[in-house]
Amino acid sequence: MDITSFIIYCFIVTFTPGPTNIVILSTVHNYGAKKAMEYTYGATIAFGLLLSISAQC
Repeated sequence: MDITSFIIYCFIVTFTPGPTNIVILSTVHNYGAKKAMEYTYGATIAFGLLLSISAQC
């Protein structure tokens, strides 16, 4: 892989929202910020667990 392809990939991954971000924005729009914060906390904890489990394997 050359450096140009790598930089393009990094740019796309950095600025493209994932499904979690889209669901959080939708929740804020439909139910308000308080409900969205509950979802955000859950998504953050789940991602942390995923990272810790992956690090142990």
